[in-house]
Amino acid sequence: GGGGGGAGRTGGAGGGRLQASPLAEDAAVSPSPAQEVQEEPLPVSLAQVSARFDTLVREVTECATALAAGDVSLAADRLFHASSLLVDVPELRAHWLSTLARVLTTAGRRVEAAQCHVMLSWLVLQELAADETPPPGLPPLAAFGRSVVPALTTASPTPAVHDAVVSPLFTANGFAAELTAAASLLEEEPDQAEAALDVCGVLADYCRANFLYERLAEVHLQSARVAATVAPAMESGDDSTLPLPVFYRVSLFGVPIGRMSDTSFILREPAGTTVGDVVDKMRTIYAAHTVRVAPNTVRTRFVSGAALADESQVTVQVAAVTPCDEHGAHHKGRRAIRHPSHFLLQAPLDTREERRLAAASGTTWSPPTAGKGVGNDGGSADAVTPDGEEATGAASQWTLRVVYHTGHSLPAPTPRSLVIDTSETLLTPQESACLLLDSQVSAIRAEVLVAQQRFTDAHRLRRILQGSVFPQVNAGSLELCAAFLPKTGKATEDTAPVAAVLLHLFAECRDAVAFHGEAAMSHGEAEPEAQTHVLTWQAEAERAFDRLWREARAYFAEEALPPQFSVVKE
Repeated sequence: GGGGGGAGRTGGAGGGRLQASPLAEDAAVSPSPAQEVQEEPLPVSLAQVSARFDTLVREVTECATALAAGDVSLAADRLFHASSLLVDVPELRAHWLSTLARVLTTAGRRVEAAQCHVMLSWLVLQELAADETPPPGLPPLAAFGRSVVPALTTASPTPAVHDAVVSPLFTANGFAAELTAAASLLEEEPDQAEAALDVCGVLADYCRANFLYERLAEVHLQSARVAATVAPAMESGDDSTLPLPVFYRVSLFGVPIGRMSDTSFILREPAGTTVGDVVDKMRTIYAAHTVRVAPNTVRTRFVSGAALADESQVTVQVAAVTPCDEHGAHHKGRRAIRHPSHFLLQAPLDTREERRLAAASGTTWSPPTAGKGVGNDGGSADAVTPDGEEATGAASQWTLRVVYHTGHSLPAPTPRSLVIDTSETLLTPQESACLLLDSQVSAIRAEVLVAQQRFTDAHRLRRILQGSVFPQVNAGSLELCAAFLPKTGKATEDTAPVAAVLLHLFAECRDAVAFHGEAAMSHGEAEPEAQTHVLTWQAEAERAFDRLWREARAYFAEEALPPQFSVVKE
């Protein structure tokens, strides 16, 4: 049967199409033209053709007998031998793989059944890639063969299966259907979670490229269920490899379209979805109308929706939001975002821009309410620093925090939830600085915990410390010191919270740098060159922190200085 399959492929119409596909050759799933020449030629004598036909009839007869006797496994085996005699008939190959997948599923061998579905999707992909205008959203054939297929198969497929890419009847929907079946089977196997996530990723790209948003939501929910089974990553807090969803607040103004006019809703999308993707989705949904995208600098607190509305078009505002609790607190843990019903929008508030937008729209702008320790000007452009200079940058930066309360939690049967309540809070420049510094402290602490469990994952800790410690890369902490703290004397009652959080940040940086040095000496890297690089970075980090603290200590009273702050050994 195998020899007949090779012979049948040499001169058939399918063989010609396969040779014309450079992607198939790149993926190493079909023989090269040179190999084709060396293969056994087609049988030319009537006796050879008759023998081959007799073998085919015998295999089909045995297949029918096995089916009548209820032996589905034997029938699938006979069908395989029959299909190898007629490799130029794509329906037989597809039918064999589908039958074998059903048999393996019935027998409880889900991983092997998923292999059948993946191989069938690969064969479909090869045929679609040979078209002059392949459907959008399909993965590159070579990349799919190198990454997804090896992740889902325990061994290389047989050449007989590889040679079956000859069907012009295969469609992109068939490709997606086979991968969906494979993902559903792998979802039931906890040890195949990573393979299932790979398949879901390919499906998500296909659905997004073809604007199949309902199916995309199903794929996202499936990937979320699979990700929830990865218990070690959840317990350690290392969820970087898990597909976390993203959320966007979408506001619509203008042409009344059902209940979705002049209102806002929260949209849940798969990981990797951008603002542009959401805008494209809105344009597809409201294709009968002209869609205008309003800039994100427009805040509905100061510029009313009526100023954005236009009766001849739909105006869309899109902004990324973060799941939180009813008080606006958000966490990086997966449990905090499993079924969120409150979402936080936090953005810097440019008072000059707000005045300009209010004047352009004919509305009245009122300055933010002055917070504790802030002058009656409410943080206007005339504010000054503790040293008497004009306040710019962080010293005049207000932050707007908006918490949206939705009608139901997400995930839900639909990936969209209407906003039923909104609460807004204006943070003073001091409060904004404390919030920024506190988030930086939390990020450093979280990465230290990850590196404690496995030092090979300390590259993210080094990246965060490089942005916090190295002045030539990011001098954010020094900028905040200059904006809020006087260089002489103690911090005032108003700036004391900023000083306390800054000291906390410096202490966390000191401890993290010291921890990294101890861990680098005790654990190290497997490669000598990598170990040398880590030790070199450690020495530079210690010197950089010492320089940073020498410049920052002028802003703090001597009694507030923790003992032995410098990590550089004298």
